[in-house]
Amino acid sequence: MQEEKKFWFLKISRTLWIPISWEGWVTTLVLVCALLLIYRLNSVSREMAFEFAKHWPMLLEFGITIIAVYWVTNGHVKKWR
Repeated sequence: MQEEKKFWFLKISRTLWIPISWEGWVTTLVLVCALLLIYRLNSVSREMAFEFAKHWPMLLEFGITIIAVYWVTNGHVKKWR
């Protein structure tokens, strides 16, 4: 018999997921910390203008992090209504 997956998030819209379990909150916290760490490690400041030639690795790291979190949470999202 197939085991039912526990829901971590409530999907309000395509872009808004609300954590509804401790796993969802931990995932959200890890995502925020990872994005802040990427931001800090790439020495981004308000004084320096965005240059694609210099900042493309940061954009790639952001993308990979977001795709990884989406892949981990796949199947743990309950649709609202």
